Amino acid sequence: MMKSEHTFGLESESQPTRLSKGQSKSKIKFVRIGRQSTLSDLANVTLGTYIKSDSGLKGKVLQIDIVEVRHERHYYYRLEKGAGTILIIR
Repeated sequence: MMKSEHTFGLESESQPTRLSKGQSKSKIKFVRIGRQSTLSDLANVTLGTYIKSDSGLKGKVLQIDIVEVRHERHYYYRLEKGAGTILIIR
């Protein structure tokens, strides 16, 4: 079985999301990801990007894990504290 793993993360994960003065959470643009997302869409998600999944999970990306198993890539997007993790398999 061939398996490789890449991990990217923010240095301080416990800091809350800070909004600038006058900016509300509803003004933040979310990138929608899901089963229909292309490989380039998934690769373009970076740390600090706000994402939303097809299942309704949403939040700021704190850590990205990409695991390659045989012919599949598993994209794990760990969201801000308490929001959870989004998994996309391609």
